[in-house]
Amino acid sequence: GEPTPFVGLVWDESPAFVAAFLGLASSGWAVGVLDGRWTGAEADGALDVLAPSAVMVPAAHPWEPRAGHRPAAAPAGWRAWSTPAASGPAGPRTPGAGDAFYVGFTSGSAGRPKAFQRSHRSWWESFAGLDAFAPLGDGPVVVPGGMGSSHFLFGALHALHAGATLELRPAPDAARAGADEAPAAMYVVPTMLAHAAARGSLGTPAPRRVYCAGARLEAAVRAAVRDAFPGTEVVEYYGASELSFVAIRRDGDDTPPGSVGRAFPGVEIEVRGDDGVPAAAGERGTLHVRSPLVFMGYRGGAPAGAPARPADGWITVGDRGRVDAAGHVWVDGRGSALIITGAANVQPEEVEEVVSTAPGVASCVVVGVDDPAWGQVVCAAVEPAQGAALTRAALRAHVAGRLSAYKRPRRYVALDGPPPLGRTGKVDRAAVRALVDGAAEIR
Repeated sequence: GEPTPFVGLVWDESPAFVAAFLGLASSGWAVGVLDGRWTGAEADGALDVLAPSAVMVPAAHPWEPRAGHRPAAAPAGWRAWSTPAASGPAGPRTPGAGDAFYVGFTSGSAGRPKAFQRSHRSWWESFAGLDAFAPLGDGPVVVPGGMGSSHFLFGALHALHAGATLELRPAPDAARAGADEAPAAMYVVPTMLAHAAARGSLGTPAPRRVYCAGARLEAAVRAAVRDAFPGTEVVEYYGASELSFVAIRRDGDDTPPGSVGRAFPGVEIEVRGDDGVPAAAGERGTLHVRSPLVFMGYRGGAPAGAPARPADGWITVGDRGRVDAAGHVWVDGRGSALIITGAANVQPEEVEEVVSTAPGVASCVVVGVDDPAWGQVVCAAVEPAQGAALTRAALRAHVAGRLSAYKRPRRYVALDGPPPLGRTGKVDRAAVRALVDGAAEIR
């Protein structure tokens, strides 16, 4: 059939974005969601990977694509450009269930974003699986996060798919009109829950259920939420951009402490040892997943080290863990150096590439450091050049125009010499992480 055309859509926090996304997707376009917080260089890099036929930007947003794009007609409230190789459809087309409808971006190594594609069918079946496990119920659904996150975009479309009223809020406890009715549900990330529990507010009244994902929900935060909001049930799920839902749990089930629950409906999970052989129940290894929910592949080709889809359908993102005899899943951590901060994914190589070009920096290693509020924070361990006097202000100014705020290091520490190397000659990130606590902060 006719190939699927792609469009880049910059998100903002208005209902107009959701309407534009749905209008484009239902007309047969695959929508690549460009994060409105990105720098111009980051947005242009994403466009290079997406290679869309057109780009749409909210009229109030300052970003414009670089030279070579031609202004085009746009709906009210939007600006649009066609690309040098524009090949959009002559008119609306009916998409097939297996066609791409959404392209999300995650941080990639060496500054190249990963553009993962999802089909219409994968999200329909995700809605069905979630509703079978923990249905929405009656009432509005609150989404307090940006549509640049697939978690929050999924929440918005899940609400509309179910026929619920969608409320977009700037924060979980933001004032809302018609507060007599408790929301049926709210989509959150663990950082939001931690802050809400500390403030004692998830809005008035609190939602009957929260769907939480993006990072591990620590037991202490879960307990604080239970104490602060006794009428709110927590449904937590584990997954990845390429895998979609993998495991899920809810309050009151038999999930043991530390487990992320059992396999999501329709998902198979297998643990394999380093030799590729399936492990016995309870043995640790690399988690592999097979399901109809996984992604279609990468737009613009798979970056180095990205997961591939073998012929047997099993796929892994390198997460380590185990599955017990009852089917409960434990996730020990990522097999890669990925940093998850406030539920946002940051690839350390991308940050290292920027920090290492700052004046006075001889080398840089970026690691994630545990943090009770954010899960992890980005920390740059810097080896100063001989005779250099580094300052935090200078380093922050250097990265400000090159990296989005969530990717910028929150901590800068000085190393006494070159970073430690492992037996393979590569940087030993675990050793660097161990050095961070005792290293001097760069002021």
